Amino acid sequence: MLRILKNKKISEINKMEEVDISLNQFKDIHIDIGTGNGKFIYDLAVKNPYTLYIGIEPTASNLYEYSKKANKNKLNNLIYIISSIENMDEDLNGMADKVYINFPWGSLLEVIVKDMPELLNKISLLGKIESEFHFTFAYSTIHEPMEIEKRNLPILTEEYLLNLKEIYLKAGLSIESCINIAPLEVNKFGTLWAKKLFLGKSRDVYKIISRKSRI
Repeated sequence: MLRILKNKKISEINKMEEVDISLNQFKDIHIDIGTGNGKFIYDLAVKNPYTLYIGIEPTASNLYEYSKKANKNKLNNLIYIISSIENMDEDLNGMADKVYINFPWGSLLEVIVKDMPELLNKISLLGKIESEFHFTFAYSTIHEPMEIEKRNLPILTEEYLLNLKEIYLKAGLSIESCINIAPLEVNKFGTLWAKKLFLGKSRDVYKIISRKSRI
């Protein structure tokens, strides 16, 4: 069952084919997991009308502002789905040409940086063969020591990030790059959580780009 948000109303459908737009009209499909307030993919949808954007977020109220804007501006290439990573519907599997996770927290952050093959595999299943996965994240021993201890998060060294390649391969994802990005690039994401993370704080930002392999 898929729970679709429009304005402030949630409707339930059994399959993506039941949405009130034609999926075949789009050249690509991009999925944003933990989309927050939905601004990141709203902005992309405005700029790229031939790509379908799907935002997945467990808390419907976070999305009200941009769900209302999407409806008001008649964006037919943007869908917000209410779901957690653990409960993502299997009907989304194999749809995405690109998958984003931007500045996650909680279990969604853990799955990116720890050995959690079951959840990482659920994310991998969303993509087509050769699809791209873009994960951007940040946390700091200075600013989040209690969260790091609570969730047993690893210290992000270059050596540890290289070891993630073996973890990702278990889920059929081949890491192509793992880099630091400039803090100024954070502004383009537009999410409230990203702004909160960087408000008056200096921190490293990491971006992992991987590709779904044929294995």
